[in-house]
Amino acid sequence: MQWSYGEANSVSDATGSLKSSLERIIAVCQRESRIPQAGSAHLGSAAALPVPDKHFDAVVIDPP
Repeated sequence: MQWSYGEANSVSDATGSLKSSLERIIAVCQRESRIPQAGSAHLGSAAALPVPDKHFDAVVIDPP
């Protein structure tokens, strides 16, 4: 067998390890849990939003 790519040791303390990945996930969860305003999601037509014009800075849609 010949490897054509590098692979990190997942049980070490190096970048790409399980420990490193979990630490980054925990840091993101802690940071994001301090956001003062909760987001919201609506199901409907992006062409007919149930809010006044110019209410949002951006509308993000997931096309079919």
